[in-house]
Amino acid sequence: MKAELQFARPGVSFKNGKLYDFSTRRIVVLRGWPEPMAWVKTPKRPWRGTRKWADEALVAFFRRLDEPARRPAPLETYVLAPGTIAIIQADGLDISPEALEEHRIKDWKSREAAWKERTTCIEPFSEQIPAEIRALIAPLQHRAWHLLCMFARCPGAVDLFRSNPALAFALSGHWFYREHRVSNPIRATRRLVYKRQRDILAWMGFPGTKSVQQMFRKIPIDHLHPALLKRLQGALLDPRRGKVLAHLPALPPEVLSLVVHDDYFDRLSMRFFMEMLENRAAARDVRWLLRDTLRMNHQIGGGYVPARFHSLRRLREMHDDLVAPVNDIMLTRKIDFPEPPYVGTDAIVPLCTLKDLVEEGIQMRHCVAAYANRVAGGAYYVYRVLKPVRATLAIFWYKNHWECSQLMGFGNLMLARADREAILTEFFDGVCVRGAIKSTPDEREDWAVGVEAQADPVPFDEAIPPEPWVPCDRDGHPLLVFSDAARSAVETIRTVFSGRRVAS
Repeated sequence: MKAELQFARPGVSFKNGKLYDFSTRRIVVLRGWPEPMAWVKTPKRPWRGTRKWADEALVAFFRRLDEPARRPAPLETYVLAPGTIAIIQADGLDISPEALEEHRIKDWKSREAAWKERTTCIEPFSEQIPAEIRALIAPLQHRAWHLLCMFARCPGAVDLFRSNPALAFALSGHWFYREHRVSNPIRATRRLVYKRQRDILAWMGFPGTKSVQQMFRKIPIDHLHPALLKRLQGALLDPRRGKVLAHLPALPPEVLSLVVHDDYFDRLSMRFFMEMLENRAAARDVRWLLRDTLRMNHQIGGGYVPARFHSLRRLREMHDDLVAPVNDIMLTRKIDFPEPPYVGTDAIVPLCTLKDLVEEGIQMRHCVAAYANRVAGGAYYVYRVLKPVRATLAIFWYKNHWECSQLMGFGNLMLARADREAILTEFFDGVCVRGAIKSTPDEREDWAVGVEAQADPVPFDEAIPPEPWVPCDRDGHPLLVFSDAARSAVETIRTVFSGRRVAS
């Protein structure tokens, strides 16, 4: 079989019970219920089985089914929406009658094709899946395909899912958590679904206790990433974290990602976590607020933030108070920036000097100047967005391509989704001078809004010293202190040195 990929027009096709997803980078084929299977072909590799690309494709199809379905009017009567005309005018494009007619036909073809793909391809494929199963996996952002395969091949898996969704979520990809993989994952899963939930946890490498079993029941899985459960394995070795996790009434990803993070857990109190559960909308900002606050505290010498934050209001106040000192310090330094990875546009301008970066932070009232060292290192860059709204865009180098790190308005306000999509599409469709981009707009949006995946993509600068009064190893990495005797000794050392006002 030839490995060369015959490039086709991107789109979706449904034939002989199989759904074909064509793109410029790969072809993914899905076979649905009752024997789900998936294959992928890329320009450099022949057909092969896949779980990863099948999962991404299935999740994307479910998202399209969530959108309103309405066929556009016939071409003869179809008119451009006023918002589309406004975008054309804002972009400075030709708005002559001939150009508007061209835009009208192009817009109609796009909407007609999307409607046909949904009604003739995605909906028939989705209807193959029983309504009960479809209702369980449709809300998920990850592991939808894995769970579909487990439900089809493992009797009893649906009952396990209804009893403990997070445990079934983990079991559907158990090889990700085990130290040694099994030779036949489906056979192992089929044998495990009828065992006690504590035995399943122990087999996957989690503590096989009733406390952990109940903890898993409190984890919602709609936006859960498998890597977050992987980090939970190590966090459960710390009795302090286990105590916090056991007492919280719910464990959404926003809270779980902070509890399992070594640098963030010690900075937040139980009262803070409870406030996050009461205000889920504000909880999404906590991770980057705390990260930037600690970074700015390091850059101005340390010792300015409290040992623990007890409220989100206090964290916001501290973050805003540190912006001005950081800007003042950065103005005294001489830091050269590399060439911007994207040349930008008239509406998205790269900040090529430290002075421009500091001025952007002063104008927009945020801490973008704290990223100067990362920009100088070449793995980060910041852009000034002038339209459709005033904003600041930051990108970072992640897994051999550039991704959106943050896209914020004045005072770190979140932008409307339509504005975010317009800015990211225009930016990443531009000329890339340094590096390459290989993500889709949906993936960029997921990362930008804070879907937790693996480690923090923007860690502290390596040159920044450890936080004062934190025990570290010889390489400067903070140590986890578990025993009561060791914690007592550390507290004594902190008290003595703090009383003597030792700075480091």
